[in-house]
This record gives sequence, structure tokens and C-alpha cells, in this order.
Amino acid sequence: MAQTLAVLIISTTFEALLQLSSSGGNFLRNGLREGGDILQDFTPNIESIEALLGPASVLYGNANPGGTINIITKQPLQDPFYAIDATIGNFDFYEGAIDLSSPLNDSKTLSYRLNLGYQDRGSFIDSVKTSIFTISPVVSVDIGERTRLTLEGDYTDKSSVAYQGLPAVGTVLPNPNGEIARDRFFWSNLMVLLDNSITRLGYRLEHE
Repeated sequence: MAQTLAVLIISTTFEALLQLSSSGGNFLRNGLREGGDILQDFTPNIESIEALLGPASVLYGNANPGGTINIITKQPLQDPFYAIDATIGNFDFYEGAIDLSSPLNDSKTLSYRLNLGYQDRGSFIDSVKTSIFTISPVVSVDIGERTRLTLEGDYTDKSSVAYQGLPAVGTVLPNPNGEIARDRFFWSNLMVLLDNSITRLGYRLEHE
């Protein structure tokens, strides 16, 4: 059974989010296989996303026939770069991101990139909210004219209240006690509170 590469999920809170979602091993990160399940909807450290259509096993080993998604993370720049981004939206949506990069020596053989982001969003449904914090440091050093070593880390913490839905009776089916409001939340927050974190550490040695 083929796995979905990238899907546009219209969630039960009517928020349209582009989410990278897969458990079929068809995701790569900087050309290397992404281990385990992936679910990522806040991407301040992502530079671009490549869609490799068609059978990719010739290049990347076992993969689904539909294609492969390659996630390219932000890398250190040779010139100083500093950026701050902030977004405010409906239903208590707040998002902020910081992107910093610069050489660390005059010869520009040592450089860094640091991305930090925080997102807090609510919903029109009572008690449903999500908070995400992420930090992604990258350090790159040229250890020769044609050789580069890159050390990369990524930590993400996500806390959310999972929406369990509403009963059919009172929403799509008649209810002798009356209609149930769409923004009603019937579950205890402690019962459906999800707290997930993921840490990635890795290195990449390149020789041209």
C-alpha cells in the first residue's frame, strides 16, 4: 500500500495546514533517510522541499513507487544574515521565528546558522490549542580546500490538545435534546494532552 508523500490536511478545527506526514520511510533529510515517523507542520529551519517523483530506489534504496520527499534544511551562509519573523492570526494564533547566520572567522572557513521558532495557536473549539518550540543550530567548518564538515542539531517540543470529535447524534443526526454546538469540547484536557519532543543530532562530511 502506497504511503502519502505530502497531504493538505483540513483538520477538525478547520485550519488548513501543509503537513509532512508519513510512516512509510519515503522521506529524506538532506539526502539521508529520515528515520521513524514524521509529522511536521512548523518549519522555520527548512530551506526547501524537493519532490522526487517516480521510483527512487535506484538512488536511495527501498522506497515507495510514487516518489520521495527530500527535506533541505537551512545551512550556514558565507555572508552575515539576520532575520526576525512574526505572525498573528485568528483563534489566538501567534508565531515567531529568528534566523541567524554568519562566518565566525575572517577566512570564512567556520560559519554557523541558528534557527529558533515558537508557535502558539488556538481553535474555535473550546480548550483545543497547540504550542511548538524548535531550535536548530548548524556549524560548518572547511577542513581543506575541497572538504567540509557540518554538524547539525534539531530539537522540537510540541504540546497539543487532541480533539476527539463530536457524537453523530446531535450533529449530523437528530437529537431529542437539541443540537450540539460545533465549538463544544466534551473531554478533559488531561485525558487528551499530547506532549511530544524529538531531538536530531548528525554530521555530514563532504569532499568534492
